[in-house]
Amino acid sequence: MVWGIDMEFDKEIVCKDRNGNQNQFKYSLEESEENGKVKWIFRVMPYDMNAPDWFEFAVTVINPTIGKVTVMDNRNMVEYRGKGITENMIAEAAKVLGLTIISSSNNPQKKSLSVEWRTPAADVVWERLRSKGLATYNEEDDIYTFINEH
Repeated sequence: MVWGIDMEFDKEIVCKDRNGNQNQFKYSLEESEENGKVKWIFRVMPYDMNAPDWFEFAVTVINPTIGKVTVMDNRNMVEYRGKGITENMIAEAAKVLGLTIISSSNNPQKKSLSVEWRTPAADVVWERLRSKGLATYNEEDDIYTFINEH
């Protein structure tokens, strides 16, 4: 498979879908840059690599200890919808990057990037994490923070 970019899907992650089934995925991790900040791009594919496109998840480094989720795009593909990938990638990013992972904000005074917003679909993901005790929410800043398990 040629993607036009030299990507190695050499890392694995297991996600539990909405029905409780476990699904294996592979992902690649690429360091990029956006507006002078380091951006880590995770590209997730089914374990058998049989999909026309990948699930993209990105974290932009805000400071040496904090990374902000800036992309979570399942491309509305059946291979990725409802599979629990986003929640797992937030935890994986915290572990792999060694950062506290936060959401984007919709409060204009609290945005740390020039182009930043959080979608209603992202709210659902973060609220699901919060209901499991894996995230907190700061209403004033309109920012969720993932609680690292280690």
